[in-house]
Amino acid sequence: MAYQIEFRPSVLRQLKKLSKEIEDWVFDVAERLASNPIPENSRTVVNSPYMQIKPDRQISTEP
Repeated sequence: MAYQIEFRPSVLRQLKKLSKEIEDWVFDVAERLASNPIPENSRTVVNSPYMQIKPDRQISTEP
């Protein structure tokens, strides 16, 4: 199952200010995470609020 990565317009503007090499790297990593969000050898960050999110829980991005 692949996820869809969406960048806010402000993020895209900031990426344009970086070198093309870094911009391509960010998009490459995002694309790989979309197809495999928990890569091999990954770890949960201790004391992170994100470790409490369950995969079946809907998260609203609306303000």
